[in-house]
Amino acid sequence: MDYIELDQYVSKHVCDKRLAHCRSTASQAEALLTRFEPTLEGTAGRVVGLWHDVAREWGESQLLDYCLSNNVHMEPEEMRHPMLLHGAVGAHLLLSFVPGAEDAWRTAIRWHTLGSPDMGFLGAVLFVADYLEPLRSYLDEDTRKAMLGKGTLEEICLEVVQQQLLHIQLGGKSPASSTLALAEFLHKGGSFGT
Repeated sequence: MDYIELDQYVSKHVCDKRLAHCRSTASQAEALLTRFEPTLEGTAGRVVGLWHDVAREWGESQLLDYCLSNNVHMEPEEMRHPMLLHGAVGAHLLLSFVPGAEDAWRTAIRWHTLGSPDMGFLGAVLFVADYLEPLRSYLDEDTRKAMLGKGTLEEICLEVVQQQLLHIQLGGKSPASSTLALAEFLHKGGSFGT
């Protein structure tokens, strides 16, 4: 698998701003892997970070049609809000572009929007990196550093999911069941392990 080819593919399917976000997420994911599990190859963080939003600019009907045509599992919340399906579609597309792509990579990409206790260590890395990458304008640098300064990946992930739940609540929406399950898992001391 050639990272340059992945980058070229993504650059043809997203706008410049989103490409910058994907590259920044890839760098953040690589840094998190280096910090929390240096024995894991940084390539995994770079790949999932770069690829995670490859289908983000698809229309809602295109995402829904793709999932229906390819038997991609959809959560009820994703069916109601098809833009959330870009993670599931991106994970499925990775199989076409990288035959034999690791399950952990696809699982990470699949759950980067909603989060899930089943997203695994790499999924937690991507979930956090996507939220905290430096180009995100909704966080000031002090808040970002404070979140990244927590002692474990699970502590950072819990802070991210709590921020997301607050945002959802303030928007008058209902959180996804997988997001609530992730929050509960982390509140109870759950660990993603490696």
